Amino acid sequence: MKFSSIKYLFLVISIFSLGLSCKFDQTLQEYFVLNQEASNFVVYDIPMSLVSSNNINFTGDQKEAFESIEKLNILGYRLEENNLNQFEIELQNIHEILNKEPFEELLRAGNNNDGKIILKYLGNNDAIDELIIFGRINTKGFIIIRVLGENMNPNKVLTLGNLINQLDFGQVPVNEVMEFF
Repeated sequence: MKFSSIKYLFLVISIFSLGLSCKFDQTLQEYFVLNQEASNFVVYDIPMSLVSSNNINFTGDQKEAFESIEKLNILGYRLEENNLNQFEIELQNIHEILNKEPFEELLRAGNNNDGKIILKYLGNNDAIDELIIFGRINTKGFIIIRVLGENMNPNKVLTLGNLINQLDFGQVPVNEVMEFF
């Protein structure tokens, strides 16, 4: 009986130790879900079927890009005086996620003093399924935009950047989010 108890104790300790040594790997989607109700975060899920492009004269590439996008997921974190430590923790979490997931880097710009923008994607160069736009302004916070679709051409999608203010997002205050930058 005593030998059985020792084996049981050893098994419990082994499982517990194994559990402690395994790091929880969070996906970007899980990060969005986990923080959708958290303080200092704002979240918007926007199906493109709700976005009106009336009165916009698209080029051929812009129209193709607009029609290839199915949904936008936007997560923003507003930096305030009392949450600088949490801001740094959240930045570290985002960088860990973006560096471990199978994202390919498309663009990196900015600096450590003012802020940075990073564009990453999933898929191949000409037909991506997800474009990640991560922007950080050191005095304001950060924003992550997941552009979801099928067979999106990243170069064509990026041509939509100057048209954002002309799109009608209905009740979603996207212009406030864009003013963040």
